[in-house]
Amino acid sequence: MAWEWYEWESLEAFNVWHESIKVELGYPKPSINQATGEVDESAQWSVEYTDAIELDGKVIAVVESDKSEGLFQTNLRPPVREYGDQS
Repeated sequence: MAWEWYEWESLEAFNVWHESIKVELGYPKPSINQATGEVDESAQWSVEYTDAIELDGKVIAVVESDKSEGLFQTNLRPPVREYGDQS
């Protein structure tokens, strides 16, 4: 399973897609401990599948390739920040 960058024309279009995929995948979901792979009962539940980033008049987000049917793959990428840069 690979995660790739995809783009939407607007935040509204992303939100429609995002709400649909969250329902399809059964969100919210219990949080998984990345080290053990087990459910972390003390952690908040995961409520978002991915996060949108507005860039150059488009909205981009990373999506699992097997969940990307109908989406447009993009070459846009968020700017890389230097370590410690809080801006």
